[in-house]
Amino acid sequence: MSARYVELMEQKSAVIARVLEVTRAVSFTGAEDAVEKEADAFSSLYEQREIILRRIPKIEAEMEKESIAISANKLVSDVHQIRLNAIIVKQKEMASELIALDEANFKVYEKLKSHLAGDLKTVRQSRDVNERYNEDFYDDTRGYYFDKKN
Repeated sequence: MSARYVELMEQKSAVIARVLEVTRAVSFTGAEDAVEKEADAFSSLYEQREIILRRIPKIEAEMEKESIAISANKLVSDVHQIRLNAIIVKQKEMASELIALDEANFKVYEKLKSHLAGDLKTVRQSRDVNERYNEDFYDDTRGYYFDKKN
């Protein structure tokens, strides 16, 4: 492997580490009294992660170019290979932890979603009652618009 390829792998690891850091920084409880705040935090977290993860396709495109150049050369340094293997192991560990955190977050998300769905149902029912009440009360009265300019 070339030094450039290893450098690109390290950049990719840094991006993954940043996503992991951002994900660790937020914890969700799924408590009913904090549903709105946690729903906003959940949305914010995954928007922030998306922004960070946008860098990976660019890095992978560069890695693809570098791997084509390497395959044409057929020279692989043992030192670079050892560093690359260490980076890959670290990336796998970070990915496993990230998957575990995401699974826990999505379990809480399901709780949040059910709470929000219940709240929306209550709002919808209240709106329906208000509409029925208002239809009966205001049905006989009609409003008129008078043009005062003429």
